[in-house]
Amino acid sequence: NPSNAVLTAMKNMARASQLLREHVISSSPTDALPTALSVSTLVELVCDVCARSDHGVGERLETEIAHLYPTHQKPTSFCQKVLPPSPILHPTWYIGDGLLLQPTDALLGCISYCQIVSQLEPMGLFSSSNQLVATSEISQMLGANAAHSTCLRLLAHGNSISMSLTGDYLFDYGIVANIKALSAERSLGGTDAGFTYGNIDSLLSVSFLLHLPKERAFKVYQASLPSAIGNRDCARILALASIGSYLGMGSYSSGVHFSWRKQQRFVDQCNDLFRNAIWWNIFSSYDLSFDPSVFSKFSDSSAKKTMQNYCEQLVWKAANSLGSNSVLRLARKFASTFGLDKYSPASALVKFLLSFPVAPGTKSASNESNHDMRYNLIIAEDEARSVLPCMPILNQVKVLRKCVLDLERDECCAKDYDRHAMVLLLYRECLAKLGALMNKSDARRKAHVEEMERIERRQDALVILSSIFDKYTPSERPAYNKMFEPLPEDPS
Repeated sequence: NPSNAVLTAMKNMARASQLLREHVISSSPTDALPTALSVSTLVELVCDVCARSDHGVGERLETEIAHLYPTHQKPTSFCQKVLPPSPILHPTWYIGDGLLLQPTDALLGCISYCQIVSQLEPMGLFSSSNQLVATSEISQMLGANAAHSTCLRLLAHGNSISMSLTGDYLFDYGIVANIKALSAERSLGGTDAGFTYGNIDSLLSVSFLLHLPKERAFKVYQASLPSAIGNRDCARILALASIGSYLGMGSYSSGVHFSWRKQQRFVDQCNDLFRNAIWWNIFSSYDLSFDPSVFSKFSDSSAKKTMQNYCEQLVWKAANSLGSNSVLRLARKFASTFGLDKYSPASALVKFLLSFPVAPGTKSASNESNHDMRYNLIIAEDEARSVLPCMPILNQVKVLRKCVLDLERDECCAKDYDRHAMVLLLYRECLAKLGALMNKSDARRKAHVEEMERIERRQDALVILSSIFDKYTPSERPAYNKMFEPLPEDPS
């Protein structure tokens, strides 16, 4: 069985590593100790590569290593597959280094690497073209099978040995840069092709990106954004935006600034993305649909109108769970962040408080009465009265008139006399305040008086209807909104 033969060879390497560590190193004379340590490190490294093998071979090799070494003696350099928690993207994802590493490829690659390292001679590097091909094949094999961390360790080992013997690198700059780019992609959580890894490692991301050519680092970073934004994974977007901001603002322990320091436009874009992602996360938590692209062009007139609608929807979605004061603060923060009308949050909250709780096609009132403050008219009126002073008197009149119009159009509340009476009372009080501020010669005085008369007739009708049909069920009452012509759209 080829698989058993490969596993046997790997087990033999693990046993050889044990012999080197426990007998050869301890028994070596001083002049031979460096060579013994070098060989031991090499064998441990190839055992680590083999332990990443797929198809269960790596796990069986780890079991063999566990038998060879008691727990307190086991070399820390051997691969210990301590997997991170299962990602929320898919519970069956395996995030270990070397996801697809074939056992035969791993073994042959390790043998080839050992041969290359053993053939290194002072000033005789790359005596044959076969060594160039072999080193390239090893790095490609590990990189193609997602063994990026293992590949980096192998590159570091090979180059350090080569530099000490020959003064030159075993793996050229292009190979090392490619593995760093792949490692950066992994640390950032994915590429433009989609999520490729479950977690984002901010520290490793910054480290790998800083050690790549700036142009390539930009491409790697930018490629990680589309999948996160397209899937509206706000946690990932916030992490990526923070990484980008730190790259442009951070510094080394020596105090020297990162090389990205002058990329002010990039930093501003990352800060904007971070700001937007915070609101995307809030919107998602309230199941509020939105278009992410609108947040990047909110200064446009059409986009600003859309953002104004988002502000109102946020109030309607969050008012019951947060309460009036908290949702007003949240909506005001949204309006301030994106330069919207500062009175729109209060206006939206008044519209919500004075609206009928159940819209057509939704669940019945009895199923939601314990969760919606609008079912308690006393609370709804008190909250509305506390919010109205946050707006100028003209804004108060406009929003209350809109509430009257909306209620009269809504067939669901045509027989809810008390709600109509409450909204008409608030509107008439505001009209009275506005009338007190008008001059007698004001051209709008006549329209104002006519509006007051329309509201007073409605109030009188509601008093009569309430007294006559007080003991009737709502279904037996006549529809109030059928008794009057709708208010004119433009009262002036």
